[in-house]
Amino acid sequence: KHVERKIIEHLLQNKRKVLVDNTSVSESSRKAYVGIAQQMHRTIGAIFLHTPPATCLQRNREREDPVPERVISNLAAAIDLPKTEEGFKEVLVLKDY
Repeated sequence: KHVERKIIEHLLQNKRKVLVDNTSVSESSRKAYVGIAQQMHRTIGAIFLHTPPATCLQRNREREDPVPERVISNLAAAIDLPKTEEGFKEVLVLKDY
């Protein structure tokens, strides 16, 4: 996480756009990214790929190295869709991705 933060800060200092590809299913898991953007006086948006758990489980079964199904089930149960109130300028939720 420390290295990730430093890379993000470096890119933002150099006026670069940053896309973080992370699970981030909860507000608390997104908080650090919002905080970095605010500290750097940059705007932040969220794109959330909201895939049905059954689709995730099926795709996982087709993988060469699947993760335990309970991991997917636990993440699905913890989903808290992002909101602008968290500090995002814009939020886009793509359902059934």
